[in-house]
Amino acid sequence: KKVGIAVALIKKPKLYIMDEPTNGLDPLVKKSLFSLLKAEVENGSTVFISSHNLKEIEDHCNRVAFIKSGKIIDEVEIDDNMNRSKVVKIVGEFDDGINSLEGLRDLKVNESYYRFLFNGEMSTLLSKLNNMEISDISINNISLEEEFLGYYESGENHDN
Repeated sequence: KKVGIAVALIKKPKLYIMDEPTNGLDPLVKKSLFSLLKAEVENGSTVFISSHNLKEIEDHCNRVAFIKSGKIIDEVEIDDNMNRSKVVKIVGEFDDGINSLEGLRDLKVNESYYRFLFNGEMSTLLSKLNNMEISDISINNISLEEEFLGYYESGENHDN
């Protein structure tokens, strides 16, 4: 695997197409590979990576395309975190009126917490949450893996 990657990098092509390039590589070699690929991109090359390691893609790529049944169903700019849905987890007394918030979807109620995706106005959400008795809250950008699973579990095209 290392030899194949080295041969590809030595030729300095303008386009790299890599399928699961980090499978079987140890963490130090993976880090070196992504460092070398970043340098190639900075020098004007384009790198396409096909991978099931979505965390790796999220950490090292600037754009991702979701492909389903051989067609691109969505493209996401990784650096564009402001437009990505938020994953909200709340522990506390939940106000049922929050269900009506524009941009809220996939509400899951557990014995100990509430979880939902949100891509509406953050100020509106925070205003609504301000009236609730909350013992813990986390609001994070949706991970690429969660976004990916959303496309394939629901069969729908979700907003970024």
